[in-house]
Amino acid sequence: IAPEDLVQGTIDYSVKMLSSWADEMMTPDGAYREGTIYWYSIPYYLLFADALKNVTGSDDGLFAKADALSNFQNFIAVILGGDGSMVTFG
Repeated sequence: IAPEDLVQGTIDYSVKMLSSWADEMMTPDGAYREGTIYWYSIPYYLLFADALKNVTGSDDGLFAKADALSNFQNFIAVILGGDGSMVTFG
């Protein structure tokens, strides 16, 4: 395998996996079945999308999916309830 093919294959696979992850976690209401644990990964998702765009000229739609991230504030409001104490549902 030529090095450039290996690089492109790695990029394609990474975009496919991140895109799938984004489709699953970025719901319209901002919730995620795993709870708040997914929040730690959001900066890494955005950093990868930015690096991809800087290197290849395209983010392959990852930033478009990230627009749904703005909804996670709704999830935060719901789980914190009215007094700021985290509510768990599981």
